Amino acid sequence: MATFNVCDTVTVPPGGSFTWRNPFTQPVTITPEGTWFLPESSIIIPAGASSVPVSIPATVSGTYNLSVTFPNGANACPGKHPKIIVGSAK
Repeated sequence: MATFNVCDTVTVPPGGSFTWRNPFTQPVTITPEGTWFLPESSIIIPAGASSVPVSIPATVSGTYNLSVTFPNGANACPGKHPKIIVGSAK
C-alpha cells in the first residue's frame, strides 16, 4: 500500500487502498470539493501522522478534487491542487 503526502495527487486503481501522510506540525482536514466515495464527509489527520488506510470501492472510478486545510481554515497546500484519481480497471 502506497503512502502519499496530503498535498500530492493520489493515483490508485479501483479496489486499491492508500494512506495519507501529514508532514505539517498541525492537523489537516481533507474534504472533497464535491462528492466522493467515502462515507465520511472529511478526514482529519493529526500533525506528523498518517491516516488509516483509505480503501477505494471496486466500483469507483474518476477524479476527486480535494481541499486540505489547517484548523484555522487556511489552505495547507497553496499552489497545489490535490486530488484522488481512481483509474479504470484493466
